[in-house]
Amino acid sequence: MMRLIPDEVVSFGDLDIDIISAKAAGVKGYFCKWGGTEPVTSKPDVIINTPSELTNWVV
Repeated sequence: MMRLIPDEVVSFGDLDIDIISAKAAGVKGYFCKWGGTEPVTSKPDVIINTPSELTNWVV
């Protein structure tokens, strides 16, 4: 089993439930706005508007 440090893990999602699940797991939730159509109410750590913006957040 892989041991990950929660501060070093990011979960990407396009639905509020994705962000809620990330937070429940103790990791950061990044909301990808181009995928889903529902409004963002889950308070993600980051909102990414376009796929090209991913390079700003992923190394």
